[in-house]
Amino acid sequence: ILHYDGNEWTPMENPANEWIMDVWGTNSSDVFAVAGEWDWGQILHYDGDVWEDMTGNLGHALRGVWGTNSDDVFVVGQNGTILHYDGNEWEEMDSGTNLELNSVWGTSSSDVYAVGDLGTILHYDGSSWSAMSSGTGQFLHGVWGSSGSDVFAVGNHGTIVHYDGT
Repeated sequence: ILHYDGNEWTPMENPANEWIMDVWGTNSSDVFAVAGEWDWGQILHYDGDVWEDMTGNLGHALRGVWGTNSDDVFVVGQNGTILHYDGNEWEEMDSGTNLELNSVWGTSSSDVYAVGDLGTILHYDGSSWSAMSSGTGQFLHGVWGSSGSDVFAVGNHGTIVHYDGT
């Protein structure tokens, strides 16, 4: 992990034991990162001074992180893993799939999208995750939108899918 102070990059102590795959934060002193590969995954938090390992090895790779605030953070990863942080603890959620999930994004805590292997798209409505049809079998690696009715997912072989809310 490198830190830029406006003039130069300097190394920081890094508690990650594997590849860091994604980062998300609310400000420069509240940043979450996920790391992992194969059977290793961990969640890191930066408080403006140091990176802390929040979880240790969770036993499966983590790929994506997103939240609405520091008390409402979603993490996705291998084997359909979805974790939610409420400001106190990480809790596993039922994704309904065992496929790898690679990215997560939402408009609110009751409108969250996760994408993954074989065209997997999941939507969270605040109470449960449900599968959506993507129209592709390609692996999806990223998701973003401007609203819940304007969501894009991207993946292998130039794949771009768009959800318009209908």
